[in-house]
Amino acid sequence: MNQTPIQNKKSIDFINFGHINIRSLKPKRIELVKFLNDYKIDIFSINESFLKPRDNFLLDDYNIVRNDRNICVL
Repeated sequence: MNQTPIQNKKSIDFINFGHINIRSLKPKRIELVKFLNDYKIDIFSINESFLKPRDNFLLDDYNIVRNDRNICVL
């Protein structure tokens, strides 16, 4: 059996992941970015109860996937 090496394939020995339950994410963005960079986090999940659906939150080099809950205001 002949095997052809795959060129330009990035080798990953391990994946760093983390999770945080945070309140008031937007003002803590700088600390979050520093943490992600310092610990070289690949996958990170965040619970943020007070981030509104209209609030944009982006991080360089990360894909953001959101699942905002429906809020019923009486």
